Amino acid sequence: MRMARLPWVLLAGAVLSLTGCKDTDRPTSYEKGVYGGPADEKLTPAQVEALRHRGALQNQ
Repeated sequence: MRMARLPWVLLAGAVLSLTGCKDTDRPTSYEKGVYGGPADEKLTPAQVEALRHRGALQNQ
């Protein structure tokens, strides 16, 4: 019974180890001082006001 499970365990180990080899969209070269990620979303006026309010509460 244990020997029948061995191939499945080996197969699962091989599959799990190969998932780390997938190709991603990460850059392969980096330029110092240049952010290569996606652009940040702009805050809405309501979000800016909420942040100002929270900051004012910490200064009390």
